[in-house]
Amino acid sequence: MDLWRRLAGRSELPPGFAGGLADTERVLGSAAMADGRRVVVTTHGLWVPEGEGHRRIGWHLVSNARWDGRSLHLTEAEEVGAQGQTVLLADRPPRRIPLSGPGPVPDLVRQRVTRSVLASQRREFPGGSALFIRRRVPGRDGVQQQVRPDAGTDLDDVRRVLG
Repeated sequence: MDLWRRLAGRSELPPGFAGGLADTERVLGSAAMADGRRVVVTTHGLWVPEGEGHRRIGWHLVSNARWDGRSLHLTEAEEVGAQGQTVLLADRPPRRIPLSGPGPVPDLVRQRVTRSVLASQRREFPGGSALFIRRRVPGRDGVQQQVRPDAGTDLDDVRRVLG
């Protein structure tokens, strides 16, 4: 079993990890948080402790990630609707994840988020603006079109543009 886990890229799972990796998901690294829990970076996303377990934030749903030398500042988007093949996103409140031993995790997060974005373009509307993004979704073939309206932007304006 240990050989299989190493070949599958899962030998780095930290003790106590309470998440369920997808069959095609590989562990790239992990880091200790200040409270002793761990975050885990995989090919599919960032696993963060939540409650008694871990929850994966897919790379295609990370709006912003920045490292300040002590903490990873993460803004996660959630899917709030769809218009045709385009997914509408809304940002959740930013989250601060203090890491006591970051190792390669901040660089891995930056690389994975950057790699997920194929193209992006900001568009202005009479009542605001929105970011149109084409992203790879981990574990799926193809590209997903996403739209993340800025705060205060009229969603009806965005939907009209999407047709």
